[in-house]
Order: sequence, then structure tokens, then C-alpha cells
Amino acid sequence: MLLISPYVNIQNTVHLFVYIRLVLIMVTNNDDKRVLRTKRALHEALLRLIQDKPVSRVTTTELCREADINRNTFYAHYSTPEDVLREVEDAFLDELS
Repeated sequence: MLLISPYVNIQNTVHLFVYIRLVLIMVTNNDDKRVLRTKRALHEALLRLIQDKPVSRVTTTELCREADINRNTFYAHYSTPEDVLREVEDAFLDELS
């Protein structure tokens, strides 16, 4: 598993990568667009937050506020912010292979 350093300055290319990956998933899986929009918002919000502090210090409330989603929506898809990061990392690794 690729670990992203919590203090790495994430470039816009990573945000673009996450967006493109979610679009590809949407096209291939015909997933609900609302789910994909929610996940994209969470991925982008987490990438912004981990520029300032480690993911272990990011709270669910903080992540939801940054992504502008409800906590119940968050818990419908993930358990912790670390789960969101794992999904971003897995998508990145899938693209590399």
C-alpha cells in the first residue's frame, strides 16, 4: 500500500487524478452519481486537510465540514478518515498497474 506522507504538499494533479478515477469508475460500474460526487468531495477534502496535519488527526466532523456533507452520509460509505485515504491510495495503485 502506498502511504502518502501527511505533510506532503499535494499538487492539483492528485486532485485531478482522483476526479478522473471516479469518472472512470462511474462509466464502468454505472454507480449512482450522487455516491460518486460524495466520494469525490470526501477525497478532495481529505487531500486538502492532510496538507496541514497527519490523517490520524483529521476528525470525521472536520472532514465532513470541509467536504460539505452530512456525517450520516460519511458513515454510509466509510468508518474513519483513514478509510477514505486507503481508497484514494488503492485507486492510485490501480492506475499505476
